Amino acid sequence: MLLDSGEDTCLCDQDVLVVEETDRKVDVIGYNDNTRTKDVTIGSAMMLPTTSDSMEVLIHVNEGLLFEHGKSLFSTTQIRHFKHHVDETLRCFGGKGCIDTLEGHRLLFHLDHGMLTAKIRCPTDDEMKHLDVIELTSDIPWDPSELDEDEVFTKDEIVIAKANPTGTEPVPRDLEEMRPYLGWKSTDIIEKTLKAMTQHAKNHLRLPMRQHFKTRFPALLCCHLRKTFATDTFFSSESAHDGTRMAQVFVGKTSLLTEIISMQQEWQFSEALKAFILKCEFLEILCIAFEKNVSSL
Repeated sequence: MLLDSGEDTCLCDQDVLVVEETDRKVDVIGYNDNTRTKDVTIGSAMMLPTTSDSMEVLIHVNEGLLFEHGKSLFSTTQIRHFKHHVDETLRCFGGKGCIDTLEGHRLLFHLDHGMLTAKIRCPTDDEMKHLDVIELTSDIPWDPSELDEDEVFTKDEIVIAKANPTGTEPVPRDLEEMRPYLGWKSTDIIEKTLKAMTQHAKNHLRLPMRQHFKTRFPALLCCHLRKTFATDTFFSSESAHDGTRMAQVFVGKTSLLTEIISMQQEWQFSEALKAFILKCEFLEILCIAFEKNVSSL
């Protein structure tokens, strides 16, 4: 495994355990435009390195490039973006040659033919169950171009040309292939739909299937009520245990799901509605009995 500041995305070779694969692909460009590897799958992988404190921990690389050959590469840019501290300066030049993770672990690298390297291996099933996991990169879709900066050279400065660093280019989605699944809409409509979508999960492909003890997508655990709800304010002649004498009642017109939220004053209707939405996550239509409550929204 190499620590590479000229790589914009982490690369994972055959010496790691592929955890999941996405349906997204990129073209990998080498030191010049003629060196190109097409349709490389984006996914995540687990590996087992050695840390300075002699503790065994698993390294989880998200949004990495899955290669079947070559060496694994750690992109310093992608790792720094996830708030880990990377010191790629060689120890002979006063640096530490390491990655200090947010969890307090230090991943050490040694110099081999001018490159910072570290030994890794594929973890066993038992190690996958019992060892702690360090998330080295974010699982949010990685786009290194979002970090691009404008050149700020003055006329007195000389820009030295150098070989292109290894980079990636996203492979565009095949919108024509999606048309049968989206009502044969035009590719323009499909493209706008994909940009406007809120994705609570990613499509991961892995065979054989693996056992999971918790969801990888917590957002999908939220309750989504795509129903019409009616609401009204009810008053009581007697005080409740907390001193309130009114409540906002929400009732589903078809599901009959009922939620009662106590209030001190009628103007607190907006707070009651907010509490109900936070609990139920999504409402399709809300029927309000009294128009004066609308003014408090």
